[in-house]
Amino acid sequence: MIKIEWIELLGVPFTIRIVEHSIEVRNNKDVQVLRFQRLAPKEFDAPYIAFVLCKTTGKLVSYRNRMLPLLESRLSEDDALIKAKMLLRKINPDYYNNLTFLRIDKAVRNFFNIYGEVEENEIYWVEFKHSDGSYAWVGLSMSGQVSEYEIDSLWDYETMRRKTEMWDHDGWVKARYGLGPELEKPNALARNR
Repeated sequence: MIKIEWIELLGVPFTIRIVEHSIEVRNNKDVQVLRFQRLAPKEFDAPYIAFVLCKTTGKLVSYRNRMLPLLESRLSEDDALIKAKMLLRKINPDYYNNLTFLRIDKAVRNFFNIYGEVEENEIYWVEFKHSDGSYAWVGLSMSGQVSEYEIDSLWDYETMRRKTEMWDHDGWVKARYGLGPELEKPNALARNR
């Protein structure tokens, strides 16, 4: 299950509770999806944190935090790279050893404030490529909090979309179950896979 060191490294708040635990398939492997919110039951488009773990190895393959508080400190691009490398190395050292840094982009993500209202915030998106052809990245808020962590992500060059399932993304999960539209490129297709 979830390791205490991950809770500390990722800055997961202790004010949340588990609202969903399921077994799904990601890259043709069984994964455990654990979703946390402040209040039960599960609610789409609400503040949440999701962990996706490889069922056989227990390895953290994906993490998404959409309930970040806004802090005043400002992270530099250099500090973002240092922190992203540190997280990847500490959470999965074997995978980290085969990574090559690609780039840092600024991206905008939707977060939920403590009142459940959507706020757009800028993040540093630090991307790496693995020697096996997969991709990894860490998303960091401008205050240095981890908003995204993902490894073993595959790309479909033919469709110019992500190939790996997105079990930690509300919009993708809603599309998967017919509760919402497909996401735009470059997101993975949720149906007709």
